[in-house]
Amino acid sequence: MSIGGPIFSLTWFGRICPCLEKEEDKTGRQAVIHVNDVGQRISWNTKGSEQQPKSFSLGNLFGGGGSGGANSGEKGMVAAKLLIRDNDEGSPEIYVDPLPPPSGQSVGYKLNIALRRIDRVSTDPSTGQISLLAKAPPDKKQSPKTLLNFVLLQVSGDMPIKDDERNLFVHNMSVLVEWERQRRTAANIDDDDDEEDQPNFLQARAQKATHFAKREIELQQAKRSREERKAKFVAESGGLKYTALAMASRIDG
Repeated sequence: MSIGGPIFSLTWFGRICPCLEKEEDKTGRQAVIHVNDVGQRISWNTKGSEQQPKSFSLGNLFGGGGSGGANSGEKGMVAAKLLIRDNDEGSPEIYVDPLPPPSGQSVGYKLNIALRRIDRVSTDPSTGQISLLAKAPPDKKQSPKTLLNFVLLQVSGDMPIKDDERNLFVHNMSVLVEWERQRRTAANIDDDDDEEDQPNFLQARAQKATHFAKREIELQQAKRSREERKAKFVAESGGLKYTALAMASRIDG
């Protein structure tokens, strides 16, 4: 976690100097506190965090038939903690950290999602599942990439939280998504690196590199042509000068 990043400053500046805190930063600070508090226990769908799962049910999530814990049923459901923080580069991110056994299923990795990558937050009222979605691709036939699927759990036990609490969490997460968007706009931070969430982004990046390489070659060729024309003009101008001097000498003689 980075000290002095946007989330760190957002969280502590309002506490130290509340009279100087902007209204939008106050809203963002309150949203961070709430998200980090409610996100202490989630059921993380590790299989559905890169694409929408084909099927999802509360029975699958909690072991079927309403019995068992969050990790006793469908494989890939992991008890974890969700946190909004600054990463080592000082950029806001969502950090998902599996809880240690026996509360959590053993997972060999954690999840880091840059907050800037999230375009919207959606929820399924019938299952309680929350999805963090990337920007929609240009092709309308393709769905936005799902960055994270999870269900909020009560602090004690493996049951989902109440609907109104979940809706408030979704609202505050959406507030932070918009806060990050406005922060980057105000700081003139480029979002070109978001293209990784678009389909075929490697092909698009290669095409862009080819375009700029071709453009660079054209510029170099144009520069050489200008230099050649300039050298030719200087040479011709010098020849005309010496011819004029020779003619003047003959006349004087």
